[in-house]
Amino acid sequence: MAYDFFMPLLTFPDPTDKDALRRALGLAARLGGRVTVQAGEVDIRNIRSFLGEALLDLSAMIADAEAKSRARATELLGVAEAAAAGLQLPLVSQRLRGTPELLPDMVAAAARTSDYTILAECGTEAQIAVAEAVLFGSGGSVLLMPGADVAFHAEIVAIAWDGSRAAARAVRDALPIIDGAKKVTILTVDDDKPLESVRNDLLAEHLRYRGVVCEFARAGRGTLDIGDRLQQASLSAGAGLLVMGAYGHNRLTEWVLGGATRGVVSRPQMTVLMSH
Repeated sequence: MAYDFFMPLLTFPDPTDKDALRRALGLAARLGGRVTVQAGEVDIRNIRSFLGEALLDLSAMIADAEAKSRARATELLGVAEAAAAGLQLPLVSQRLRGTPELLPDMVAAAARTSDYTILAECGTEAQIAVAEAVLFGSGGSVLLMPGADVAFHAEIVAIAWDGSRAAARAVRDALPIIDGAKKVTILTVDDDKPLESVRNDLLAEHLRYRGVVCEFARAGRGTLDIGDRLQQASLSAGAGLLVMGAYGHNRLTEWVLGGATRGVVSRPQMTVLMSH
């Protein structure tokens, strides 16, 4: 199966890391398909201020920031094209221009016509803002990658299962990848929230009907952040991919990541497929 991936590249205030970009393209090549990389160039509104011009030369500062953003876009697209050529990976290069506050939503809109959005890293607030916008605004799944060089494989897939709608959505979105796995570990964390009514066996029955080998694993949260605990348990099970639901809160119509989701988004230790 050939996937249609979308990958946003940030240029402001900090650019997407080039090594992370290459690793993300490597993941796409492993799964198979084509990638659309889209470099976001910032358009900073010039707020007229006599005092600002006199003391700071705001116009020059804005022009410099925009020029750096355009140069970084050119550089990152060049890195992507070179890496894709080496991987024999079909690549489409695009540029997107908008104000810093509007770019995340523009990226989410652009991601709506792809199978998966790949986020090469999510350590900064700007990167988290893009992840949040895509998770809640694209209608699709996100593949989060760690900043460190952590090997990806889909031979063993872990599913963070709590019986929720978001978790079920993530499993459905991941089925094309899950179907090719040698084994799936259905993972629950006992002391995170009540799970008495969660039927792991029903999920296992569904997956086994599709020919997937399943096992169960339980982990105690302890003092760890729930996102860290899920990832550590998944890695301990030998998984190269964690599938989980994304949760958030609507605060005056603006989505804000829930605690476990933000923990994984801001500190991915492995490749995570996340759906809302």
